[in-house]
Amino acid sequence: PKRRDFYDGQTPARMPAKVANPVLLADRESMFTSVDGVEICYKLTPKPSRDALTLVLLHGFSGNMTNFNNVWDDLAASNQIFAFDRPGWGLSGRVV
Repeated sequence: PKRRDFYDGQTPARMPAKVANPVLLADRESMFTSVDGVEICYKLTPKPSRDALTLVLLHGFSGNMTNFNNVWDDLAASNQIFAFDRPGWGLSGRVV
């Protein structure tokens, strides 16, 4: 998946006022995809081995992917990791 501009296809009248472009705020590993018209920020690490598990990390209310920073490297050493910012939180778009 390619990185896309958060505001693709939106007119200035529909853009949230004084909101920074999430793509510019994201780190190099973050990617964006559209799900039901909402931009979702996510990360997916490569599988370290053929038999590695895939772990889905889901943050709680008012959280975001940075909640997993302290355990990310340890988990990714032996597992594939998929994490995303839920709609309305972190760098994912808001549902209108």
